[in-house]
Amino acid sequence: PINYYTLSELGLQEIERLSDALLRYSELDPFKVNQLQIRHYLIAQKITIKALDSGQIIDFETERMRLIDGDRQGEKRPDVVWITSGMERYAIEIELSAKWDRNLDSFILGIARDLQSSKNKDDGISRYVIISDSRAIIDRYQQAMQPDQPLRIWGKNDRNHWVIENTIKVPAWLINLVDFQLIEY
Repeated sequence: PINYYTLSELGLQEIERLSDALLRYSELDPFKVNQLQIRHYLIAQKITIKALDSGQIIDFETERMRLIDGDRQGEKRPDVVWITSGMERYAIEIELSAKWDRNLDSFILGIARDLQSSKNKDDGISRYVIISDSRAIIDRYQQAMQPDQPLRIWGKNDRNHWVIENTIKVPAWLINLVDFQLIEY
């Protein structure tokens, strides 16, 4: 974008004065704004506001809200989590550019692991929703998540290069817990 706005120190103080929970706000320094993600974050905000206004959800947690305890290695971090009136938790992933090879395999594996580990947690994820403005991305990800598709497990070798350590199959149950939504923007 040509222009974007961040809070000033005074604006941040006002928000913190009115807030029940404090979140780290590194964007006081405008050079810390990841400009490659601005459109991504705006879409996440717009669809979340639309879901709240329509009554589809009653609450949400942003990626930043979920990072209060810090980032954990290998843990999936959805863009936003929507909470329904039935207290189901939908992990929302905004996909605007296609993932390939290791990144796509890690994405799918992360979703499967998150859903598997969430089964017996009160605050666990019930479903994933992959949202994109690209039909090709939606179709490709749907195909990659079909039962028995190959899913490569990656690791680093002794020269610190990424290599395929193992190949497993996408579990049959995964596609039943992932929704795909095409949006227009």
